[in-house]
Amino acid sequence: MSHLQSFRVIRYRGLDGLDIPRVAPRVNLITGKNAAGKTSLLEAIWLFHGRFNPALVWNHNVRRSSIVAVDPVIGLAADRIELEGEEGGRSCSFRLQFVPAANAEVRDQIGQQDGPHAGNGSEEATIPAQGRLRVWIDRKELDLQQGGGVHMTAKGPVLHPLVPPPAGRGQAVIEGGVQNPLSLNKDLIDRYSDTVRAGRKRQILDVLAVLDLGLADMEILTDEAGFHVWATTTDGSSCPLYDLGGGMVRLFRLAANLAGASQGVLLVDEIENGLHHSVLTEFWNRLNRMASASNVQVFAATHSHECIDAAITAFGEESHELAVHGLYRGNGDGPPEATFFSGPTLAAARDLNFELR
Repeated sequence: MSHLQSFRVIRYRGLDGLDIPRVAPRVNLITGKNAAGKTSLLEAIWLFHGRFNPALVWNHNVRRSSIVAVDPVIGLAADRIELEGEEGGRSCSFRLQFVPAANAEVRDQIGQQDGPHAGNGSEEATIPAQGRLRVWIDRKELDLQQGGGVHMTAKGPVLHPLVPPPAGRGQAVIEGGVQNPLSLNKDLIDRYSDTVRAGRKRQILDVLAVLDLGLADMEILTDEAGFHVWATTTDGSSCPLYDLGGGMVRLFRLAANLAGASQGVLLVDEIENGLHHSVLTEFWNRLNRMASASNVQVFAATHSHECIDAAITAFGEESHELAVHGLYRGNGDGPPEATFFSGPTLAAARDLNFELR
């Protein structure tokens, strides 16, 4: 997998013009005041990595809502989403626009989608498409006729192109967003199950051992209410994982999603949530070890000085694998900017009490 080496937001939410010329190979912490754009940057990187599946723009982690929009662009970037980056030494770009069906120029191209049969069962009813997405990858527009998908909205289908991602490209997994941090949804359980089948459950248990709660093993149990992660402790007792506390559930989510992002990207909002400051250095030690073993690049937002300090300490001689990107607006309504600290400059900034948050 080719790690992201630089990133530029031309148009997305309030980040228009944000340029991040350098990115650390393994772990990137994103800091900044409230409304600086930390969460928006995570979303933009997620969309950029997943650009071969434009339907991600409807995902609730991007929408920050469960409401399905017909036009997925207007609430995010007015007329278009446009992102650029460097992966594996190659310049890449992603642009997306929504074209409504009412536009005479494209009405014939959109046509209609087959729908349910009419009431008498003898006639085929059709559902008019509400619009389509135009998508450019590396400045080449994808042809909807060559391979298209349909995203259903409350007002009807929206068409979008879909092409297979390059071979060996891992998925991007976003942790946090609008989800309940204590919830264990099916996607998460599937990632954990895939990790167990691959013989890598010990990697997850190693991360969870940070909390020193005597966790010995975990398994998935089901009943009429659904599925549960069941924990076995070193004293032989067993209980639902959430009985070990919200911090344990949060850490399980992080570790399972990190495993599921193998060869890809993990994006985490407020990564320190649920963790006491006393365990943060060891947390970073273990997360770094697992990210390295799984070849995952991590982008994580944080407000915590203790979290940043612990990461710097944990990476030690591998400080070039860690970067802190501080988002700020230096000129009133001007474009957002970002500072960059990595390697020796990061340790020096900490030692000089430079404000990294």
